[in-house]
Amino acid sequence: MKLAVLVISLGVVIVAAASFVLWLAWNNRASDRVITAIIATVIAFIGLPVAVLVLSVAPPVTTVFPAAFIYEAQSKIFPDLSWSITNRRFLPSLLAPRELQQRHPELLNSDDDEFGIQLYHHLLQKSLIDSPFLTSGRRTQRLHFELPTGRWTSFSPGLDPTESSRMLSREEIERLLRGNKFADVWEGLLSKGIVLPAGTRIDVTVPSARVAEGKILLRNKFCTVSIETQNHFWERSLGTYRFLAGISLEDSHKLATATYTVRVTANFNRWRAGHPDMPKYRGWANDLAESLREHFDVQGIWQRTKDDFILRKQLGITEQDGI
Repeated sequence: MKLAVLVISLGVVIVAAASFVLWLAWNNRASDRVITAIIATVIAFIGLPVAVLVLSVAPPVTTVFPAAFIYEAQSKIFPDLSWSITNRRFLPSLLAPRELQQRHPELLNSDDDEFGIQLYHHLLQKSLIDSPFLTSGRRTQRLHFELPTGRWTSFSPGLDPTESSRMLSREEIERLLRGNKFADVWEGLLSKGIVLPAGTRIDVTVPSARVAEGKILLRNKFCTVSIETQNHFWERSLGTYRFLAGISLEDSHKLATATYTVRVTANFNRWRAGHPDMPKYRGWANDLAESLREHFDVQGIWQRTKDDFILRKQLGITEQDGI
């Protein structure tokens, strides 16, 4: 109520001031100095919003990468592959199908999803929501190191820790994911919920036979982040991984690889481009996109897996030797 009164009062003052300036200009229209002053004022008045909307606006962030799942074509379960092949992948995604098999076996091999393409599209969407960046809290500064002893990742506070944040519980996430086959599967997906910046709304479109594209939409007064997923291709093969796994071509054809395209897009509010908190939200959106790429980009996973495999071969390290 107080805000409404303040806005109305300010509007009345602005209208009164503008009316006075117009009256003054009309009555002094023969004076070059008055006309020049009025033109300069109008240019300044117009120039401010132009500077805010055009010059200060942050460019959108767009990140596109492929994500892929390997599974047994018959059972739709992740195969028993060597540690050197699986250790670079997002571990909870590997465990969830077995939990689904126990809880909802009818969803694992449904008649309308013979090849498991939609099944693993659902798993991808659930895994993106339950990614470490979103479950670690309202953070923007991410550190990641590849060390001889293993990988090390940490998240340090980025947004003001004194500000309130919004936490979505498992129950709220399950409601958002209604229709997703993994909505209530949490084995391996160990988070108690996800934490978002204050005022952030989340909407989810679950992929289905009618809607081929999945979408996660995060919106607040500073930015809108869209995470879209689409089926890219499916093949009954382990691909080049079979050489690393040491299995035959025949056994490779018993496995399936489902690949999806993930597109993360962040757009920033033009009207708040110069707000002192905007850099924090830009950092949050950038680190969210980078964290998702780190965990799910199959190109990066494949490159690091190859490097690990070659190094272990050169050093004569076997699976039994561990790290």
